[in-house]
Amino acid sequence: MKVHWVFIGLLVLLTGCGKQIPSEIIQPREMENLLYDYHIALGMSNHLKSPEKVAYKNYVFQKHQVTEALFDSSMVWYTREAQELSAIYDNLDKRFRREHSHTEKLIANRGDETNITTSYGDTVDIWREAGIYWMTEAPLMRRVSFEFKTDSNFHPKDAYLWNMDFHFFEDGEVVMGLNVVFENDSVMGEVKHVAQSGKQSIYLSTDSTYRMKSMNGFIYVPQDSVQDPHVLIRNISLTRYHRNEPDSLSMEATQK
Repeated sequence: MKVHWVFIGLLVLLTGCGKQIPSEIIQPREMENLLYDYHIALGMSNHLKSPEKVAYKNYVFQKHQVTEALFDSSMVWYTREAQELSAIYDNLDKRFRREHSHTEKLIANRGDETNITTSYGDTVDIWREAGIYWMTEAPLMRRVSFEFKTDSNFHPKDAYLWNMDFHFFEDGEVVMGLNVVFENDSVMGEVKHVAQSGKQSIYLSTDSTYRMKSMNGFIYVPQDSVQDPHVLIRNISLTRYHRNEPDSLSMEATQK
């Protein structure tokens, strides 16, 4: 009898360890396979007109027997559970790399304002916001912003590199911007328009002798956007560089 209860207790413990995915949400393995086909379809239809692109997209939904509404609601759920979606995209990245490697072999054979306390160091990732976002034209999902006051670990003439991966599911455009505000209230910043999937970055090399007072940034879908982009943003980092190691900084910035 005692062994029996121990066995039941282990079952309860093991059941409670995993993340419970709601039944009305596309399950992780199915979501991974759907997204794999989805990105392939987007790549194949990249240069086609809108009706043909819609046909490719609808084919993926039909193949996996889901509706676009179910897909959208599942993506919203997964972006709230960033670890789950990141795991799916980590698997997708591995699958696409394997596919790319296999193709290369075949070709070869054929011939709110808050304070932030940052770490000390020359090169530090100071990003403290969410690591993944799902953006659409919906009012509550069209804008991401952050702002924080700087501390003594921010030095005059520091440089900053804001990196992220964009995965567009529909044609469209988003705008990203990064600004630093100095003690004399002068502002330095850059704005970038993004309209395709891939890695994107903003690099700011501050040239003011004044100390920084705060930093802010944003990503948004323009109000006058003709198309709803449905874009996933992940792998976000904001790296601060002190100027005592210019070689590594300039090398990384030129590679972005």
